[in-house]
Amino acid sequence: MYYSVAEVSKRLKISKVTLYKKINKINELKNHVKQLKDGKYISEQGIEIIKNSLVFNTSDDVLQEQLKEGAEKADQQADLTIYKHLIETLERDKENLYKQLEIKDKQIEIKDKQIETLATINQNFQVLLKQNTLIDEPKANNKGLFWRLFGR
Repeated sequence: MYYSVAEVSKRLKISKVTLYKKINKINELKNHVKQLKDGKYISEQGIEIIKNSLVFNTSDDVLQEQLKEGAEKADQQADLTIYKHLIETLERDKENLYKQLEIKDKQIEIKDKQIETLATINQNFQVLLKQNTLIDEPKANNKGLFWRLFGR
């Protein structure tokens, strides 16, 4: 028994355009398709051939979808690996920065001690300078300025 393109498309739940493409594409269908005045008609065996090609196409689609998902998972794994590496690098950098801060703190502590020592030395020097000027004052000549300048 033969069925019209409209009946076959409803039965297989595909569009008429897709059905015509299948008819033109699949060579095995040539013996199972008849051209009449009002359109093309397909036999039961032809319908089975089309059905099998649809199952094959859907299985291809499923395989492609699975490959796509596998590729996405691989990309996610690669991204995770990169992120883990970045995190490890950042943690190492953080530790290095903490070590540098400790070194800077020690350097600042040493500089503070040096400044304190210099301040003490400066105070001592000022005391010595003051004592030296007090000792030198009694030796100063009490003669006037004119006498000191022209000295006669």
